Amino acid sequence: MVDNSNRAALSGRPLFLLAVLCMLQLSAGVCSAQRLVRADVQTTQVTAGKKTVVNKNVFCRNDGTFVSHYKSSGGEFYIVSSRLGVTKVYAPATNEAMTDTQGLFSPKDELLYIFTTGGSQDLGLSEYGFRLKDTKKDGTYIVRNYVATKSGSKCERVEIAYKEFLPVFAAYYDKKDKVITKTYFSQYSKSGTFAFPMRVTEVTYGKEKNDSTVKLDVYSNLKVDVDDPMFHYDVPSTARMAQPGKKK
Repeated sequence: MVDNSNRAALSGRPLFLLAVLCMLQLSAGVCSAQRLVRADVQTTQVTAGKKTVVNKNVFCRNDGTFVSHYKSSGGEFYIVSSRLGVTKVYAPATNEAMTDTQGLFSPKDELLYIFTTGGSQDLGLSEYGFRLKDTKKDGTYIVRNYVATKSGSKCERVEIAYKEFLPVFAAYYDKKDKVITKTYFSQYSKSGTFAFPMRVTEVTYGKEKNDSTVKLDVYSNLKVDVDDPMFHYDVPSTARMAQPGKKK
């Protein structure tokens, strides 16, 4: 599975995530976000000339509950994160489950989770210890500069450009002010006060010249406030709990 966003740059995990008036306007759609949001996602990633494609269904409640359902020729599995912050991975084929204790499958890396639970104004940066440093206007865009407040992160600062109060571009910089990742958000879909980008392109740069990873997330079948059994899915009580790293 490959489903990292630019959160990899913030946390250091390997790649596989305004002024008062303006802030209020940016937050308006988030604060009134609906209770249930679901979407289908196709992720295409190209690294060193190798392409991988992953399809999944994602279901998010704004109380923090998040469910991902992956199904392909390689198998099927679920990732379930509760509002209490516990994440489990479940494989129906073997009826085996594992609790993620290392944050490898954090819902905070999922864009739908960020938008549904109120993080679209800063793309969830506050969750990673970033603070707003300054704001400027660049033509029709509002550009915000966020800086890291915690040590140990690969990312030192992040610039986010907004158009009509929605993020359309983000650039992540290291301590030498070199770009780590660029992310483009486009084709916003709006349902009431909830707005979400249906196409997200991310380019992550490596250390060597022409060494980069391109990831494209295409969302479809976005539904807001339409109930589905998957919003309430949980790992079966009969599942065998596996020990991470332990051989069978």
